[in-house]
Amino acid sequence: AVTIACYVIAGFVSGFVMAKKSKRKKYLLGFCSGAVYFLSLFLISVIISHRILYHQGSVITVFLLCACGGMLGAVIGANPHRRKC
Repeated sequence: AVTIACYVIAGFVSGFVMAKKSKRKKYLLGFCSGAVYFLSLFLISVIISHRILYHQGSVITVFLLCACGGMLGAVIGANPHRRKC
């Protein structure tokens, strides 16, 4: 559960930062930043272990967690209006 939270939080932060820095296509950039995070994790694990140890289903799940976390961060980061109570 902690690993899943780390995937989503890291993707969220990267998407949030990308949305704050970009002018257009914020959601796509958030998705891509989460995907880049996943690819970096995947490549580092392949380099360290010298083989792919993941099942195809778990790779897809982790990719979706990272990428959708990035898109969620972009959604929140792209909203310039804050509600005041």
